[in-house]
Formats: sequence, structure tokens, C-alpha cells
Amino acid sequence: MSSDGLVIAFRAEPEHALPAGWTTTGDARTWMLPRDAEVSSTSPSALPGLVCAGVRDDGAVLLLDLESYDGVVSLGGDPGVARGVAMSLAVETATHPWADAPVVTLVGFADDVAGIGNVRAVSDIGRALEALDNVAHDQRAPCRAYGAESVQEARRAAERPDEVRLQLVVCSGVPDAASLARLRAWAADPMVALAAVVVGDCPDGAARLTATEEGRLVSGPLAVDVAAQELAPEAYRGLATLFELPA
Repeated sequence: MSSDGLVIAFRAEPEHALPAGWTTTGDARTWMLPRDAEVSSTSPSALPGLVCAGVRDDGAVLLLDLESYDGVVSLGGDPGVARGVAMSLAVETATHPWADAPVVTLVGFADDVAGIGNVRAVSDIGRALEALDNVAHDQRAPCRAYGAESVQEARRAAERPDEVRLQLVVCSGVPDAASLARLRAWAADPMVALAAVVVGDCPDGAARLTATEEGRLVSGPLAVDVAAQELAPEAYRGLATLFELPA
């Protein structure tokens, strides 16, 4: 996203036609929306996992769709910067206005920020997986009811946004192999709306990003090199305090 507008790069050519107001070039995998375009929709969010990962040197904002990855997104490299990026992704997902109130589960983080949006915190991955097993079962039901092969199709047919609400799991460290395999399977299941972010490098991660000591987020395969968007402990503690204030 830049001063000119929004550019979305898909990994594969989208199955659907360009929405009104959008344009493309010779590459059908790249869609562009001018900043002054007028668009509106009453449908559930098409990209509830779209979050800011950082800012390029030219000032453009890099957005990642966490839900689109068929596996976990790993944040290796400097652990302090990686944790700051992970917390930023979690809080932004829980609070940005285009996501239809997704549920964010923090696993193993010491700070309690459960008051921010739909954020809940658990101490171990086992408790998170137990709850997510029920969620995965419940999400497949509306997909079948609408004759949809994916949660994206179900969202277009759903009467309520919460029928296929995104679940984001953010782990403070790399889980054990069995737990990681379950997260990977759910993230790859087209009928389950789940995204997973892990602090630490996962060699078989669907997206592997490296946080540097200088505060950058890089990935050669993804052509990513940005100033990382981090959320420091004092910042998210302050946000949690604000959310506790009476409306």
C-alpha cells in the first residue's frame, strides 16, 4: 500500500473477475486499487487476515494475508524483534476494522493482553489445540451447508460474519512436532479459517521471515525486505489499559 493506492499480489491467478474499481496489468495475479477509488460492500470481510508486516524503504506498506498460507508463518532471527512483530500481527488482527472480529489466541506470552479485542491468552499449546479442534469442526459445518469448498466461498454465502470467523494462533516459541503438525493441517484445510504465526524458525513453514537486530523483516523467497512493524511490551500494555476503560 502506497500513496498511489493498494496493490495485491496473489500466489495464483484468482478465480473471480476483477471487482468494480480494481485494475490489473498483464499479470492477472496482481490487482490494483487507486487510492481515490470509491468501493463499498456489505459482505463479510474477504481478507480478515490482512495485516501490516512493515514498511519498505520507499514508504510503501507491506501487507500480508496470514490466512492465505497453507501452513505456519515463522518469524526467525532476532527473538526480541520477532516477538514484537508477532504481537503487532496479533493486536492488529484483533482490532482492525475490516476483519469481522476474528479471534486471536496467544500461546505462551507472559503479558496478559486478553482485554484487547477478541484476544485470549493460554499458557500452553495443548489448551489452544483443544479449543481449536472444536472450532475446526464447527467451521466445516457452514461450508457443507452452503455447498462451499472453502471458507472464502462460505463467507460470500454466509448470513452472519461469525459463521466462518478467522482464528489466529500466535505462539511465543516453536511448538512440539505433533502440535505443529496439527496447526499446519488446519491452516492448510480450505474449510477451516485458521492462521498460525510462530516465533522461531520452522524449516517447513509456509512462509519463513527473518527478523534482524536492526529491526528489519526479510525473506528472499518472498522478496520481502522491510522495516518491521513491532509492538513493544509497554505499547501493548498501554493498549490493554485503554480497552479496559469504560466506553
